[in-house]
Amino acid sequence: MSTFQFKFVFPVILFVHSAALGQCPTGNVTINSQADADNYALNYGNCDTLPGDLTISGFGINDLSAFAGLDVILGDVDINNLFPGPMDLSGFSELDEIGGELYLFANSRLQSLNGLNSMDRVGGDVFISSCDSIREANGLNQLDVAGGKLQFFSLTDFKPTGLNDLDTVYGDLILIQTDLSSTATAPNNLLYVGGEFYFGADNATQMNGGNALTRVKSFSLGSGGPALQNISGFNALETVDSVFNISYNASLTNLNGFNALDSIGHRFAILNNASLGTINGFGNLGYSWNFLVYGNDVLSSLNGFDHPITIPDHMQINNNPLLSVCNVQAVCDHLIANLSSSIYSNAIGCETTAIVYGQCLSTSVSEVVPQDLMLSVYPNPAQDAIRITTPAGPFTWIIFDGRGGAVAKGRANTGEPLPVAGLSAGP
Repeated sequence: MSTFQFKFVFPVILFVHSAALGQCPTGNVTINSQADADNYALNYGNCDTLPGDLTISGFGINDLSAFAGLDVILGDVDINNLFPGPMDLSGFSELDEIGGELYLFANSRLQSLNGLNSMDRVGGDVFISSCDSIREANGLNQLDVAGGKLQFFSLTDFKPTGLNDLDTVYGDLILIQTDLSSTATAPNNLLYVGGEFYFGADNATQMNGGNALTRVKSFSLGSGGPALQNISGFNALETVDSVFNISYNASLTNLNGFNALDSIGHRFAILNNASLGTINGFGNLGYSWNFLVYGNDVLSSLNGFDHPITIPDHMQINNNPLLSVCNVQAVCDHLIANLSSSIYSNAIGCETTAIVYGQCLSTSVSEVVPQDLMLSVYPNPAQDAIRITTPAGPFTWIIFDGRGGAVAKGRANTGEPLPVAGLSAGP
């Protein structure tokens, strides 16, 4: 007798909420209310990688814990105009990386960036502005790299402390300190800024830090603050690819640092620093495409540049009313090489390019020619030509008028006639 065995298979259907499987949205996410945030938590609470942008903006969004599972956001993060809004960003405590930009704007209740403490990289810009309750950058203490700009401004009582691990910013780095602290300190692990490094402080008298920084595209302490008196730090800065600019610092009295700086790709500019009396730094500077010292009311000498500096383009030194010593080596080398220059409206001794040029020639001769060298100039007086004989061989000559201005110059061999027929007679 045959025996039949029957198997009954019952389908089992498991209903599992998408959040339990770590399902993520497929595109951008926009949160405009607390209900939107709560719904995100319900549907995507275990999502660890958001493939698009996250925008959070609106009234009554106070709890960001819905995003606690996120490790990576591949797009931008834009948190703006939250009211009243959260006091920190603790809802993002697991976030390691943002692939795009981080944009925090007009979040009046936001007091701290804590919650971003695990984040070590932002692929694009970091823009933090008009968040008036933020006092420091402490929540970004693990941030190593900003792939674009890093900017803090329009923060009414802010000090840029907390950027402890920051070493590379590929765009501009804009740090403006607005609190009442007397010292402003740049990040000390910072190595490279691919754009402009701008550091300002409204109330600080001392500016320091930045001692690991070796290269920037541009360096600017323009309008560093009305109280700023002294700049130290930046002891490792070697290369500025474009512009080095220290301008409009009304109380700055001296520049004694920047002694590792070797090369400036475009312009060296010291402008309109009303109390700047001495420049004794820049001892290793060897190249700047052009050179500008302008409008420094009490600057009296250029001693910091009394060493060789190659300046292929234009040199301009003007409107420094107490500047009387310009015949330092960098200036003299440039003038004697007959390169483009304009020197005017400075104190006696540095009034014109011609006067400084004459001083440079005198200095050069006294340094290389023995005092007892036989030198003859004849005839004297002369009408058509004079001759200079010297055993030194070919030499550079210059004739000054009674006011100290150069009226003729050139290079000649010993005994060669030098035409003077077109010159006005002396007294």
